Amino acid sequence: MLGILPIHKPAGITSHDVVNTVKFALNPKGTPKSERIKVGHAGTLDPFATGVLLVMIGKATRLEQFLHAHSKTYEATIQLGSSTTTDDTEGEILETQPVPELPNRTTLEVQLRNTFTGTLQQLPPTYAAIKQNGKKQYELAREGKAVHKKPREVEIHAIEVLECRAETNEIEIRVEVGTGTYVRALGRDIGEFLNTKAHLTRLVRTRIGPVVLESCIDPEIRSLEHIAQHLLPVSGPLLGMQEVSLSTEQRIAFEQGQPVENLHVEPGHYALALDQAQPIAIIETREHQTWPKIVLT
Repeated sequence: MLGILPIHKPAGITSHDVVNTVKFALNPKGTPKSERIKVGHAGTLDPFATGVLLVMIGKATRLEQFLHAHSKTYEATIQLGSSTTTDDTEGEILETQPVPELPNRTTLEVQLRNTFTGTLQQLPPTYAAIKQNGKKQYELAREGKAVHKKPREVEIHAIEVLECRAETNEIEIRVEVGTGTYVRALGRDIGEFLNTKAHLTRLVRTRIGPVVLESCIDPEIRSLEHIAQHLLPVSGPLLGMQEVSLSTEQRIAFEQGQPVENLHVEPGHYALALDQAQPIAIIETREHQTWPKIVLT
């Protein structure tokens, strides 16, 4: 089995919990180790967050870097007036601060677009999956150990204010971001911009690349047939790359790890090589030849 299963992750469970659900459905108790199907996910969602989670099945687990590189769209509710240890509702209140009078929705949207779109330096949340000395920072934070946060370059492509509720000091936003952007940190920074504190009370990932929330299924996997029915085939559009059709000879060469000539894959780019719609390999051009980077058969 090879493909991507689009899951609508609910709140209260981890991305790893979803992977385990799929893994157990594909590999019932007693399945020999040599026959077990690998399962992974591309892009962690925090336990309190909901939305699109791409679960990779079989050799598709080797495609994480391409899925992770897609832009993503989120909707979030920002609660102004207080900050938390996690920048969301999972943490403890750190500080409260009065909320100044908010501008109207249109004015606020212009202000946020002017301040928070483009290439930015973002300080990640304390509770983040970033590695520090071989350990994830959220693990260190839970152990009470020091977390050394460093600003990271991120891309925020678009930001829209959906609603501005002055009576409850809440803002609802929709953002399109590049890989590595923390929307929790964005909410915190919007609070600082408005001269107050802030944290997220809701976070929904509505899109990863071409996969939208409406096409996702719930994580209650009922059968192998249920998985197969909703499995997305590995394709160029799904991975964000061109597709190249192979001859039988070219397919054999790639499966044996050998290069071929004249496939017209631009240097510095990847392509998905197909044989009669079957994914064979991720390929790249090096030294005037096209080589397999990842073989999928």
